[in-house]
Amino acid sequence: MADDDDPGEGPLIVVVLDWAKHEALKILSSRQYWYVVPFVRRLVEWGDRKATSDLDVKQCGDFWELRLKGGFLGKINLRIYFAFISERREIVVLMTYKKEEDRRVSPSVSITLEDRLEDYLAGRARVAARHREAVEKEGQEDL
Repeated sequence: MADDDDPGEGPLIVVVLDWAKHEALKILSSRQYWYVVPFVRRLVEWGDRKATSDLDVKQCGDFWELRLKGGFLGKINLRIYFAFISERREIVVLMTYKKEEDRRVSPSVSITLEDRLEDYLAGRARVAARHREAVEKEGQEDL
């Protein structure tokens, strides 16, 4: 797994794990959930700084976090954690989390991210959705 942000050549695929989708559905209302989906889908443009310049993405150890708040989210401070796997050309959305304290990522979150990535790479994790630029026009399944 590469932890740099250079995706190299070729299209990226955003893979959303079932765990992350269900966490989002527990935290967010239906309206809020559908507000967040386009932000996650835009991760297919990872590495194109111009296309993603308005996304608040920070590195978090070996992982990345998409940080969202405001708009339809109201006071919710949402974190969507993902891994970039360069050799597979994938962005894997591992966890959705409602941040409630201004502090670093807790060790339990880091361990969960590591475990979920390991499960995904071993084929033990359920995938809720896959998104690629090329399939968007064909009506890709919703995240």
